[in-house]
This record gives sequence, C-alpha cells and structure tokens, in this order.
Amino acid sequence: MSIDTPQGIALITGGNRGIGYATALSLAKRNTPIIFTSRDASRGQASADTIRALVPGAQVEVLSLDLASMASIRAFAAAFLIRDTPLRALINNAGAMGLGKQIEFTRDGFEMEFGTNHLGHFLLTHLLMPALEATPGSRVISVASIRHIPGKGGIGARFDFDNLKGEQSYEPRMSYNNTKLANVWFAYELQRRFGGKGLVSIAACPGFGA
Repeated sequence: MSIDTPQGIALITGGNRGIGYATALSLAKRNTPIIFTSRDASRGQASADTIRALVPGAQVEVLSLDLASMASIRAFAAAFLIRDTPLRALINNAGAMGLGKQIEFTRDGFEMEFGTNHLGHFLLTHLLMPALEATPGSRVISVASIRHIPGKGGIGARFDFDNLKGEQSYEPRMSYNNTKLANVWFAYELQRRFGGKGLVSIAACPGFGA
C-alpha cells in the first residue's frame, strides 16, 4: 500500500513495536496518513495489519530502514524524496538500548547505540530536509529521555567527545544516556537553525518505568 496525500504524512522510524507502534496507532486514530520504518519487513507488515484491523480505513505504509547503516539511510532518503510526498512530521523514534556488556558496532564502525540513536537520525533528518522545508508547518520530533539527567532514572549522561566509539571505555547504560543527551542537543540546534523558516523541532521524553 502506498500513500500520496497533499496534506502530508507522518514518518515514524521504528514503528513496528513499542513507542513507535503506539505513536503510529494514535496517529492512525486521528486520520493521519502514516509511513513507518522497520528493519524487519515481515514484522513491520504484521504491525501495519494490526493497525488497519483496529482502525478501519487507516492509511499505513511500511518501508525498510536500518538506522545502523549509512548506506541504508541514504538509499531510503533518496527513494522517499523521489516520491515527492509532503512530509508533515518526522518522528525519530527507533533506537538501541542496553545491548550488553560487550560493545557492538554499526556497519560504519560507530558504537551501536550512538550510531543508531543519534547519528542515524541525524543523517536521516539532514537528507529529508528538502521534504520538510517544502511542507509548511512541518516538524521533527526526537524521542529523547530525561535519563540523561542525573537522578532521573539513573546516573545520567557523561558525554565524552574523545570516547564516541568506545575507544577508552564502554558502559551500555551510560552510552544510551549519552545518546539521549545528543538527541536533545540536536533538537535544540535544529530549532535554532530552521525555526525561523517555519520548522518546529521538539525533543520529547515518553516516560519510563521505575
């Protein structure tokens, strides 16, 4: 199923489960056309089918995207721009968390959490800026977390520009908190640079359990 609407669509990364799925379902109930991404096409389609069953008439499309691969991101963005579909909202939601004590890396050699949660969305947003700028009232929503604040669910963030790839040390929870701080910085800077052009950039914490 493809979507083509002059009103614009909402694009959600990682919409097949968790926060992304809840976001997609909520927007579908508000008659918002949705495209969400999934690394696993079959799981993505299953989630889309569930949304359609719960919301008859929902406009939902699933596209494959691996945010841990710069090549996948570039291919996805190029294909999306060719469609010339108005992009009303980009919801940067997908992410990795607490992968284990052993450090993992993206296909491009970045620490997995930082590469996925921040760098992947940074590149995706940059590449999709033509569609966002061409759509009046567009917005970018970065799903962040107050876990980057000490005492808000843990130790907070300790961002080290000399250790972005885990060259010196690696602690998965700290790495995750650092990515959430990077999400907030990114949202603020995006608003500073493009807010005057009509784009709205927001960082949002969806909440978390104790």
